[in-house]
Amino acid sequence: MIRPSFILFICISLLTIVSCSVDRDPCLLPKTTSLRLGAYQVIDSSQTVTDSALPHPLWIAIDSNIALQYPEKTSKFTLLLSSLADSCRFALQPDSAVASFDTLTFYYQRQLQFLSNSCGYTYYFNITSVKNTFHNLDSVKLQNTTVNSDANSKEHLQLFF
Repeated sequence: MIRPSFILFICISLLTIVSCSVDRDPCLLPKTTSLRLGAYQVIDSSQTVTDSALPHPLWIAIDSNIALQYPEKTSKFTLLLSSLADSCRFALQPDSAVASFDTLTFYYQRQLQFLSNSCGYTYYFNITSVKNTFHNLDSVKLQNTTVNSDANSKEHLQLFF
């Protein structure tokens, strides 16, 4: 016959084991790092800069054949850099109705960044240079070289049309 004290010991042991288990906290930090770009134009001789909304723009990641189509006018874009290489290429078609593309090649350094135990790791990037064609683009201005998960940092690139 099983003694009541043995049953009590088993119950207390199980409660102790269950109460000591730690559930992982959910990751509350952003893990995705995005390159933020804006389309602009210089509107007069005083070099006043204004947003330039592109009609139905299309971005194509050349090395991965992924396309990002915007259904309406927009001047702000976010792109993902490759964590597997030190450069990536994108083709930009400002208006999907007009078959004219510009190619932008981003060169960068990757840095593996530890976020936390619950979030793990992500990559941060430091842009070293940008090369582009000039079919539709007038110029490209690198504003912020550090691409990390800080949503409050300033825009990384300005594209002038």
